[in-house]
Amino acid sequence: YEKLCLGIDVGGMNIKYGVVDQSGSMRYRFEESTDKSSADRLLEQMANTCRTITEQYPIAAVGISMPGRIALDGTVNRQSNLPFKGVDVCGYMERVLGIPTTLDNDANAAAWGEYLASGYIQSTSPRLSTL
Repeated sequence: YEKLCLGIDVGGMNIKYGVVDQSGSMRYRFEESTDKSSADRLLEQMANTCRTITEQYPIAAVGISMPGRIALDGTVNRQSNLPFKGVDVCGYMERVLGIPTTLDNDANAAAWGEYLASGYIQSTSPRLSTL
């Protein structure tokens, strides 16, 4: 079967979800307002939306990006606009969905995506600026 991945960009105002195939073609996208009332509510919101998506698409992996300091184990160490300080977002989503999940800082994820999509894989020092 075709391997599809679910990308999630969690922001202070909106959460964007996208299903992509191995060539990077977008198969599905969805956006909703971010429930910042508590970490539990936001995790539940993300999990519920992901469950709906995984019922429609055979997702092989999930990648999440959000602002803040992200530890290597997927725990959010510090954040200014979301209620995730000290929360293991990656572990929670992986347990709930049963799908391998990774989490990275949104600027790092954007830089990596641009690097892969640019065709300049030979570059040794790609850069991306965020505002």
